[in-house]
Amino acid sequence: MTVTDAPDESPAPGVGRRARNRVERERAYLDAALEIAGRDGLRHLTMARLAAEVDAAVGTVYTYFPSKGALVAELQREAIERLTASFHLVRDRSDAVLAGWDDPMAVSVARLAVFGHFWVATVDTFPQEAAFLHALISESEQMVPPEELYRVLPAAMALLGEARAAVAAASALGAIRLDDPMDLVVRWAAALTGA
Repeated sequence: MTVTDAPDESPAPGVGRRARNRVERERAYLDAALEIAGRDGLRHLTMARLAAEVDAAVGTVYTYFPSKGALVAELQREAIERLTASFHLVRDRSDAVLAGWDDPMAVSVARLAVFGHFWVATVDTFPQEAAFLHALISESEQMVPPEELYRVLPAAMALLGEARAAVAAASALGAIRLDDPMDLVVRWAAALTGA
């Protein structure tokens, strides 16, 4: 899946040509930024390099993204939303299989395994998206400044919330013991990410 598979953020019908052009240009910047980051690494993504890639002035790029941190946050948000959408497909398919199981505790453990397997498999199935998610969780050098986290944290918390729901359900059935499901999810995600 690529950035162009991101949720449609087209302006509503009847929106003027300028608004359409702005959305298309922003999409082009995001696509090019993802290509640079995917090919050469996030550290090599600069606003100047992005501008050169899309044949624009550096100042023009800054009218769309006020900083590299804002750009990275937007890339992370889109990547995590794609991962979440993919997980929903996996979850729905596995729930269809698990609907035939008679043991609720076994079902709850299987749901934990499904999420864990999905998390690990993203490195192969969604390498760019996984890299952005892992950077958010495990980067020692913060790529997104605190003032830009509002762009990405809701998407990250939604994905982690999926794991939290599975952990809480397994805990409620006694399949696992813990005090705080989200604490376990964060530790689990960090361990699976290699943080």
